[in-house]
Amino acid sequence: VGVFGAPSVMEALDPLLGPEMTEGASVHLSLREEGATTIADIVRTGLADDSVAAGHVRVEFRQESDGWYPTNAYRRMQCARSASPGEWTTGLCP
Repeated sequence: VGVFGAPSVMEALDPLLGPEMTEGASVHLSLREEGATTIADIVRTGLADDSVAAGHVRVEFRQESDGWYPTNAYRRMQCARSASPGEWTTGLCP
């Protein structure tokens, strides 16, 4: 997903929070700490692709002595046009 190790979780997430915003779009970021692990959830709505209602990326980080490093990443979409609109999927939206 384009995330690499950095001194802080926010610096590592910078490529995902960048300027690819369109008018009417929004980004929601939540961070959750579990011991030496931090889980970041990023949900974007108002994307340029009208078949996608929202996109969600989850990145799990582990802390090491020199910074935070991603250990897992997941991506899913909420389709706007499908048999079940609003349902999250890891596949492509029609």
